[in-house]
Amino acid sequence: MAWRLLTVCLLGMTSAVMGQDQNQNQNPIPTEPPIFTCQPITEIKVCENVGYQNASFPNFRNQMTQTEANAELNNFLPLIRLNCSGALVHMLCAVYAPFCQTSFPDKSVRPCKSLCELVRAGCEDELLDFGLQWPPHLECDFYPTREEDPLCFGPPDPTQLRIPIIEGVIITGPTNGTPTDPPTTTEAPRPVCPIRHQVPPSLTNKSYSFANIPNCGVRCAGIYFSENERSTVAPVIILLFAIVCVLFTLFTVATFLIDRRRFHYPERPIIFLSFCYLIISVAYIVGAISKLVSGSDSSFACSEPESGMGPSTSFVFQRLPNDSSSYRSASCVILFVMVYYFQMASGIWWVILTLTWFLAAALKWGEEAVERLWLLYHIIAWSLPAIQVILVLALRLVDGDQLAGLCYTGNSHTVSLGVFVFFPLTGYLLLGLVFLVIGFTALVNIRRQLERDPVKSRKLTRLIARIGIYSALYTIPNLLLLLLYVYEISEREDWERDVISLSRTTQPSFGAFLLRYIMLFTVGICSTSWILSQKTFNAWQKFFCSCGCQAQSYDVPMHVKPPHHQTAV
Repeated sequence: MAWRLLTVCLLGMTSAVMGQDQNQNQNPIPTEPPIFTCQPITEIKVCENVGYQNASFPNFRNQMTQTEANAELNNFLPLIRLNCSGALVHMLCAVYAPFCQTSFPDKSVRPCKSLCELVRAGCEDELLDFGLQWPPHLECDFYPTREEDPLCFGPPDPTQLRIPIIEGVIITGPTNGTPTDPPTTTEAPRPVCPIRHQVPPSLTNKSYSFANIPNCGVRCAGIYFSENERSTVAPVIILLFAIVCVLFTLFTVATFLIDRRRFHYPERPIIFLSFCYLIISVAYIVGAISKLVSGSDSSFACSEPESGMGPSTSFVFQRLPNDSSSYRSASCVILFVMVYYFQMASGIWWVILTLTWFLAAALKWGEEAVERLWLLYHIIAWSLPAIQVILVLALRLVDGDQLAGLCYTGNSHTVSLGVFVFFPLTGYLLLGLVFLVIGFTALVNIRRQLERDPVKSRKLTRLIARIGIYSALYTIPNLLLLLLYVYEISEREDWERDVISLSRTTQPSFGAFLLRYIMLFTVGICSTSWILSQKTFNAWQKFFCSCGCQAQSYDVPMHVKPPHHQTAV
């Protein structure tokens, strides 16, 4: 914290100097015009590699010598070291050491308004954090646009300045449109984490990183989207869809419990698939409620703030589980297991569902033969996701999902998102589709053979329609979900790079991220479509009737029921 206190003191001195200089600039302008000179930059170390070699004096601060300009420019070194903008030094040098050509010494080049706005967008918040105002002589309205002055200093597209500044050493980025070509560096510098993304000391040994920069992270308040979208819109929509999914999947599971004899293989995996989405929805409800009740800075996806510090020291979890345990980190890992384990299990139950359809339709297995393997189905469906969970936990790849308020994997590392989420889900979906297509084709062929028997043909046609509708309702949302994962994997590097460079030219789509959660819940909601029939209505009618009639049945003689044979689960 000592360096931050030193920065506050230095920035305060800088602010005082700015105010004094502003008052000095209000002095009457000399009657005699100044003599402009175009001289090599020798005394202003900060501007030696900014992209040109000669500067015009007096500069835009009416300073006659490089020594005078360098003395005032050094007051900005604390702001430079904060690395708030990769273009800050370019802007300062354009003001204190403006470009010129020796053949036209009185033609100094002014900085472009776009360059000023780029710097202000990145650095003004840092000054405000320290209680300081933006320097009056750096007001962007003082500088021309490219249309007003085609030779003004600065790129026409502010996104071209992406390389950050390291401890006052200037890294030259592209400066299209400047009067001279900037020198190129022989070795690309390592990017530096902006001050607002640097993790507190308690997290520096937890392997935090952002854009491949160590000890860099995402504050719990978030970096993408607006505050309203992050704190209200996203958790409310997630909560609503999760509640709907819980109601639908709970209805499916409850229907199975009150009428177990009705559901045999190959359709029984639908029940377990619905149960998986029931648990997933419960986890998302917990995460969304934690965000809405405690605020975005207090969700289960984020670390606890530093002792005695504000919520700005709370960062989105990375690399869990770690050696330090807390209520939030433990809750984060538990919610991860609930979501990840059952999402992977649902994918395997989809494969088992289509496999049993394939065995019954294509290989002509009877219902008893298919059901005989029920124990093997359960071993595969529940053990493979457990292995995946163990691998993620062993590699410490659990991280926070700031929008949902819980933890998953792949939110901070695209490799883990691809290896442990995208590829398994894609494999399960495609393998299930292969079994589905073969089995579906076999059912269509059987229907053609039964055309002479209208009753059997009509029943088989209804079965084919049910399978087709259910498969479409499962496949389409999952395909969209996978496409959204591809979108995130392919674009995240650019998003993070722009956050580091403070250019913010490429932003993730809030609608795309929200659609990812909606598609997840849609699969669970649509699973109920399989049981929506007259049989379900009759089963619930019988159940409620039996509950209501129990009080009147005490005088009815009890009949001994024959023992049931053990059935598959």
